Amino acid sequence: MTTEAILHPPESESDAREQSAPARLALVVVVVAALLAMGSSVNNYFVSGDDDINLAHNADFKPPTAANVAKYWREPFMHMYMPVTYTLWAGVARFSYEPAIGALNPHVFHAANVALHALNSALVFLHLRRLIGRGQLETWAAAAGAVVFAAHPIQVEAVAWATGFKDMVYGACTLIALNAYVVAAKQPKLFSKAYLLATVALCLALLSKPTAVVVPLLALSIDRFVLGRPWASVARAVAPWFVLAVPIVIITKVIQPAPQVTPIAAWARPLVAADALAFYAGTVLLPINLAADYGRTPAKVIASGQAYFTWIVPVVAGAVLWVLNRRGTSRPLLGGGAVVVAAALPLLGLVTFDQQKFSTVTDRYFYLSMVGVAIIVASLLARAPLRWWAGPALVVGMVLIGTSMAQTRHWRDTMAVGQRALAVNPESEIGLNDVAGAYLDQGSASQALPVAKRAVELNENDHRAQWLLGAASWGVENTADAEVHFRRAMEIDPTAPLPVSSLAALLAQQGRFEEVEPLARRAVELDPADPIARFTLGTTLMQLGRREEAAREMSVAARTSRDPRVHATLGIVLAQLGRPDEARKALQNALTLNPSYAPAREELDRLDGNATTP
Repeated sequence: MTTEAILHPPESESDAREQSAPARLALVVVVVAALLAMGSSVNNYFVSGDDDINLAHNADFKPPTAANVAKYWREPFMHMYMPVTYTLWAGVARFSYEPAIGALNPHVFHAANVALHALNSALVFLHLRRLIGRGQLETWAAAAGAVVFAAHPIQVEAVAWATGFKDMVYGACTLIALNAYVVAAKQPKLFSKAYLLATVALCLALLSKPTAVVVPLLALSIDRFVLGRPWASVARAVAPWFVLAVPIVIITKVIQPAPQVTPIAAWARPLVAADALAFYAGTVLLPINLAADYGRTPAKVIASGQAYFTWIVPVVAGAVLWVLNRRGTSRPLLGGGAVVVAAALPLLGLVTFDQQKFSTVTDRYFYLSMVGVAIIVASLLARAPLRWWAGPALVVGMVLIGTSMAQTRHWRDTMAVGQRALAVNPESEIGLNDVAGAYLDQGSASQALPVAKRAVELNENDHRAQWLLGAASWGVENTADAEVHFRRAMEIDPTAPLPVSSLAALLAQQGRFEEVEPLARRAVELDPADPIARFTLGTTLMQLGRREEAAREMSVAARTSRDPRVHATLGIVLAQLGRPDEARKALQNALTLNPSYAPAREELDRLDGNATTP
């Protein structure tokens, strides 16, 4: 039996024929809504931070190899163990890598995100039909719920951010698992095959993103509160899934500390979690002023006093759903509410996680919680005649699509992300750092400098802000301040490679090569794929007369660097070592990147005997 047959078994042949036409049309509507809402994000670029580390500057994907991918199965990367995601990223990289310039095409990665989101939206539709019924009314109610999942602006961050691919993959695996689980629960004849498929999908989800530890809770919520099976039956079905999730919980806790989060008392954490739920509820109902950083850290939420009142929203909502469920009139509503909470549970603030140094709430954390919202919407609409709500639902859907299309522009590039964050939260550390970094990328250190200063004023213990201020200071030729801020960034986070490589490059510019070598080697240890660190080490070794070592380091840097200086300097070193053919190739690569780069042209002319005498 095929996976499709397991996920979508007909109740009878006549039912299947009668229901197929409206179901297919509704499915098309859902997929088109997802593509319309998120499709423009295909034009987006990589943004600073996780995109740089995971993709843009990741040498393992330039090009991807089996050996490179195997590394992600052996050990965590960036404090996360998600080898399935990195394996699929490697597959996308095969299509996006442009060897002529040694870079990945960001638009291919964004297209993969949009495609997976459309798939997830289709899976939500199938899931809703399975939960609330397959009649014509139920089918269009399921489509309406799935469109809310597909087109709501709160979904934009996860889809329009290239690194959000991990949410798309984890979402797809989770939705396959839940669809198959419901088939197993509702149709005993298919139990063995459906449950096996569901369990395999769960394992893939767990290896796609650690947050998948919530999947057993999602299955429990749906089984007990939507399907209404007895607790004993539910426990037998989900117990093995909880066992599978335990190792991921342990691994994540060990490798993902949160040292920079200001601690709060244990009694206050439930208040922070309730405040997060209230915030998400407000965002779902009124999706305006969405941004990458809301600044709602645990300490700020408690200090402001908001948490002493916002807890009322989720508590009252939960109580209403519970009472209605006890009356036997709204079981899917309670199930949907349980899914909303369960999907977000690890990231509500009951336990500390690294992102809380900026904000407990962020849109991408609510991606799968929107499945619960979709269940609530679909179950409510299925209670009323289609003619009552079809028109208003169409209008709401169009508004959601239009709002999401506008929101994707705020994720176009690093500058857009930062400016939007500052528009919503003027004290956003992410926003200030992104804007400062974008100015530096544009070569405008003078504009970056006041922005980076403001970021340091807000949080002098943010290593990225200190590094950016150092880079901006260097850009305006204040090398003394630059050195101070680079060293301060290194003190704050000794494992961050950029401050180390930047300080090494600064000292190299000043001719302090004896100091540079240990720094450059440390930078290479911290980030072996960083071409800047390799180039700095190579130039230092060159100045120290160790040309063979210099050539090795520069060769590694040249594999991923688009800087003509790297390729030209490699060519010069290779020429000095008496390897003219290799030198010509490196110099020609430099001229491919920048046809007017004079040092490469001059050295190539010298090699070819065309140098002019001054």
